[in-house]
Amino acid sequence: MDFLEDESAAPWWPAPGLVQHSAGYALGRYRDELFDRHRIEHPPALREAVPKRRAEFLAGRYCAARVLERLQANTAVGIGRHRAPAWPAPVVGSISHTADRAIAVATRAPGVLGLGVDIEAELDPVTASELRPQVLGGDDERWLEHPRLSPQAALTLMFSAKESLFKALYPSVGEYFGFEAVGVTALDHERQRVGLVLNAPLPGSRWPRGARFSADYCHPAAGLVATLVVAGEAAASF
Repeated sequence: MDFLEDESAAPWWPAPGLVQHSAGYALGRYRDELFDRHRIEHPPALREAVPKRRAEFLAGRYCAARVLERLQANTAVGIGRHRAPAWPAPVVGSISHTADRAIAVATRAPGVLGLGVDIEAELDPVTASELRPQVLGGDDERWLEHPRLSPQAALTLMFSAKESLFKALYPSVGEYFGFEAVGVTALDHERQRVGLVLNAPLPGSRWPRGARFSADYCHPAAGLVATLVVAGEAAASF
């Protein structure tokens, strides 16, 4: 059996113009020569990384290569500042992975300034307790009492939504910003959407305090949640 399995180009979200590729991968079957087999560049900075990091990088960049093929972009995703993926213009994209699944999404749609995708396994109680102060701020705690979600599921969802927003905005901000800069305004289980708002202006002038966004979410497999944020010319209202 190969390192990659269960590949799919089926979209998880009905977003016009969005191209997606996902694949499962088996860490136990990872070998360095798979970079050459799948025609993915093995960057020098990754040579000293542990096999887990090399495996997840390969799986993510493989998915990214497939979406670039479908968008007829012949240049690979590079490594930018802070090791963030550098997509070839005018393509806008994002990559994420869990311990055994990777996903890449991308688009050429005009007006899209950033895409953020994140996939997470539901946090266990111990990890949830450790991450809670880092993820939640302001009034975010109230969403842990959601009638349809356990506290761990709600926290995982908010963590993933904020991570997706960070990925979507980072290319236009160029600097790190913490989860405390983002508040949760809604957690709509019926529409599978998380409302987000900036609690503070981000570097530059494009994203002011009060800018609103939405993260659509889905459950691609049992125990997994995935979120998507599309940042456009105007912030979405929720």
